[in-house]
Amino acid sequence: MKPLPILACTLAVLATAAIHAPAPAIAKQGMPPGLAKQGGIPPGLRGKCLPPGHAKRWALGQHLPRDCWNRADAWHLKRLPYAGEGREWVRVAQDFYLIAVATGIIIDVVDGWDR
Repeated sequence: MKPLPILACTLAVLATAAIHAPAPAIAKQGMPPGLAKQGGIPPGLRGKCLPPGHAKRWALGQHLPRDCWNRADAWHLKRLPYAGEGREWVRVAQDFYLIAVATGIIIDVVDGWDR
């Protein structure tokens, strides 16, 4: 057999395999290139909605998604106005929001209290 047809067939098979190969592990969807190269989100940002510097400012009447906030701790609750029945104070970064528990609608805002 001649080496040229064998070489051509081998290259065709390798080229097809390269085209249909899965994307490299570095190209993680929804992550900035720097974080993808580092192997994921740093532990301090895990579970947060947006990274620092990209903070979303929520406004009165908007729905606050459940995965973006944490309940206000006891120290802050003592210093915030009474929430009332069916409402609760929650924290997003350094801002506090009074939300309706049933709907997640923002009723009141205290901006940048811990700054």
